[in-house]
Amino acid sequence: MIDIRRHISTFSRQSLIRLWPFVLTLTAPVCLVGQTAVPKPLDIVIVLDNSKSMRTNDPQRLMIPALRAFVKQLPETTNIGLIAFGRQSRALLALEAKSDPEFAKHFDEALHRIDYTDQWTDIAGGIERGLYEIRSAGRRGDEVRRAIVLFTDGAIDLGSAEANKERTVWLHGTVTAEAVREKVSVFGIAFTYTADFQLIQTLSISTLGLPFLIDTPARIAPVFGDIAEALERPRLIVEQERQPDRGMPSARGSKWVYILGACLAAVLAIAGYLLYARLSSPSESATLTEVGRTSQTHSIASRVFRIGRKPRVGLRQIDLVIPDKERRMISRFHAEIRYRRGQFYLRDNQSTHGTSVSEGASTRLRKLKPGESVLLFDGAHIAFHAYEYLFGSSAPDLRRGESDRTSREGGTEVQNLAQCQRCAGHFEAGSLTKWKKFSVCATCRAEIHELDDTAANKLIRELEDRLRNKTTDRT
Repeated sequence: MIDIRRHISTFSRQSLIRLWPFVLTLTAPVCLVGQTAVPKPLDIVIVLDNSKSMRTNDPQRLMIPALRAFVKQLPETTNIGLIAFGRQSRALLALEAKSDPEFAKHFDEALHRIDYTDQWTDIAGGIERGLYEIRSAGRRGDEVRRAIVLFTDGAIDLGSAEANKERTVWLHGTVTAEAVREKVSVFGIAFTYTADFQLIQTLSISTLGLPFLIDTPARIAPVFGDIAEALERPRLIVEQERQPDRGMPSARGSKWVYILGACLAAVLAIAGYLLYARLSSPSESATLTEVGRTSQTHSIASRVFRIGRKPRVGLRQIDLVIPDKERRMISRFHAEIRYRRGQFYLRDNQSTHGTSVSEGASTRLRKLKPGESVLLFDGAHIAFHAYEYLFGSSAPDLRRGESDRTSREGGTEVQNLAQCQRCAGHFEAGSLTKWKKFSVCATCRAEIHELDDTAANKLIRELEDRLRNKTTDRT
């Protein structure tokens, strides 16, 4: 008979787990109140690498249509300039208003003068020329945003290591300081992996811009689209904090809105996480019982039950600690049992010596592949190397079949397991081999082969004493 109450309870838990991120999403716009201002006018200079390597990296000249599409995305209040750099920098188009009737014609003429013929690459000179255009011909006032889009497929190359070093220092020092002072954000694009992305990244972040790295011409147009979208957004909060307070009431009010919104979002995120952790805990009880030693039983009460050698690995707490300090056969984070949708799963966490588990009604152990996850059933045998445990669960869909229950009649269980006489671990009988007159597992057999004669003879005496003591205990 179907337990309707159980299914309704499971449905409610899963629904709440899925719905709480949407609640957080609906309340997040509170954080953005007060920053829906209209984008400010923009002065932008596009600085392009005109070296010969661009001809190889962009053989179809996809840069040209990408720039046309980029300019179309910009607002009509934008002033646009175009500079090409190689050994020297030259202005192909001075800052000109996009709303000018002749702008489209002038911009196309400038694009046709890009020929990819320069031998050297002076990135610093190109950025400095772009700053000069904005400083001399750009609009003034805080209501105007200023930006430079840098596109290059190389590094600073002026023919000598000394000249390259001096130019790099000048770029990171004087040129970057001037961009910060003029409030010009640099959006750097490193085209192919031969470009100096570290230089571009440092320059972009220092000027409150964004760095990009692309490896194929097909990505040029999408990246320019991303920059156009970034330019439409309001100024970064970091830039607002850097500017002096001009006593505007709206700016002071929005600051408190940001703080209150951030606090509300943090509270909702914590509450959602706690709700998720609570509702994701197992609704069914499960246990792990040690076999052949203390027969100690461990309760699985968390959504993720971790097994390892140490009580804690980083920030993660280990639920079942198997003390194996000397032999190091148990990894620090050996395996875990996860509870998902009313079922338990065993996963090997790339352990060194592996995890084995029985499947179906059989007691034959199968070694899991590193990282493999399998469904557990009630009564499954799990071996973490030589340490064996019996898994028990009350989940209805994890109970054993009829054939397996009959094998336990009379309180005895048919097992195809044998014990290694060296490590005392329980293994499948077929995996044990003979060494001298002793039965050992495959792992111990491999270790014994590495011993010298003295150590091997000492081990023989220890095993003989162990067998003799067992015989005495029985009598």
